[in-house]
Amino acid sequence: MDQIQTENIPIIETNYKSSEFDTLFLETIDYTFSTLLGNDAKPIIFSFLDKKYKLSKKDIPGRISDFVNGVEQIFGTSATLLELVVMKNLKKSVPSFNYSAKSPDLSFEGYADSLRKHIENL
Repeated sequence: MDQIQTENIPIIETNYKSSEFDTLFLETIDYTFSTLLGNDAKPIIFSFLDKKYKLSKKDIPGRISDFVNGVEQIFGTSATLLELVVMKNLKKSVPSFNYSAKSPDLSFEGYADSLRKHIENL
């Protein structure tokens, strides 16, 4: 498997709040989908999420659970890989963020929620 490229992910460290999390999260989803799946797949995925879950792209950061459900419905068990790459890219964007899971299971939703709180407190 080719190494996943992350050099185009912005680095964020100061004065970021919830709206900045939303922007960062969507840019990271876009970047990850493009690098792993190609630009042609992105509109298909977003269209599916919109039709099946009434989840527009701009609403994804506020409805991460629906996003996860949709991605899991599309990709099955492979969705976990996609989620892990998104988390890796988010971590690269905010190097000061360290995630400590509250349970032994790694949760994409928990990771995103913790990152949102971290960014709001920068």
